[in-house]
Amino acid sequence: MSEDLDHRLDERLRTALHDLDRRIDRHLAPRTDLGAEPGTEPGTEPGTELGTDLRGRAGSSGRTHRRGPRLVPALAGFAVIALLVTIGWLARPSESTPPAISPPTPAVTTPPPNAEGTASQSPADAARDGVRPALARVSVLRRVQPSDPLYSGITTRISAPEGTWLISRPDPLTLGLPDSACLAGTQSYGFCYDYTEILLMSADLKRVIRAYPIPDLPAQWLVLTPDAIYCGRQGDGGIPESMVCRIDRSTHAFTGRVFPHRGVVDNPDQHTFDGWPGTWSNNPATAVTGFDQAHLTAGGLQVTTMDGTATITLDPITLKPSS
Repeated sequence: MSEDLDHRLDERLRTALHDLDRRIDRHLAPRTDLGAEPGTEPGTEPGTELGTDLRGRAGSSGRTHRRGPRLVPALAGFAVIALLVTIGWLARPSESTPPAISPPTPAVTTPPPNAEGTASQSPADAARDGVRPALARVSVLRRVQPSDPLYSGITTRISAPEGTWLISRPDPLTLGLPDSACLAGTQSYGFCYDYTEILLMSADLKRVIRAYPIPDLPAQWLVLTPDAIYCGRQGDGGIPESMVCRIDRSTHAFTGRVFPHRGVVDNPDQHTFDGWPGTWSNNPATAVTGFDQAHLTAGGLQVTTMDGTATITLDPITLKPSS
């Protein structure tokens, strides 16, 4: 379309210039009134458009003024210039210049909470929960490693009005943390191979609200009740002790009780719980097994096997066996 427009403009320009040249040849040819053809009155020679007007302007000397012929090409020239300006030929640039494109304004981005390099807990929160500073400095993305249920019928993650409760089992060794990254004073499993945490997190799992470290008795299940959240584990060949714990949903007080198996653990008081957050105690060794899940009843916290067989009933607050 641009090439067609340029072609039409060039044609109009050539036509206007040709017309101008014709007018100049017609009116500026050297002549005088005395040199007019015989039989022709001054100012009425053929081709003179303004002959009648010029006869009226003849002076007493018999000479005809030449203002008329000079005015014609001038007016024609002005007409051509006006035409060119009107059609935009004189005003247009030789080449079209593309409009300047401003660079896009960079979007303002806010790093997501607890992104890589952002500490999962502040020093004050870590001190309150008994979490080692080296572990608290690790981001949520690296620190939180949710545990999956080992068998059906149990859960390791529960949603509640206050947030999401879950069991996390990070490995401080793979995180490049020193041995003391778990808890000081642990006399067994000092390298934190079996370190777990019960975490209360925001609903979107981007922020740690509270942390409850369990140094070397990895929790396996969670149970939510109106007043508390319970956690526990069944002992196995690697770690023979069973365990039940309770977190008060209002006060955030933590209570834990360890159940050694008679005949497997020679020293049921081997855990001193030095440096363990919360209140921990050792139960006398017992032959009871089956700390696979639990539920709250009118008589207390009922602990059962995987198939639901009752094994032991605990006080729902202190976790001491009721019988």
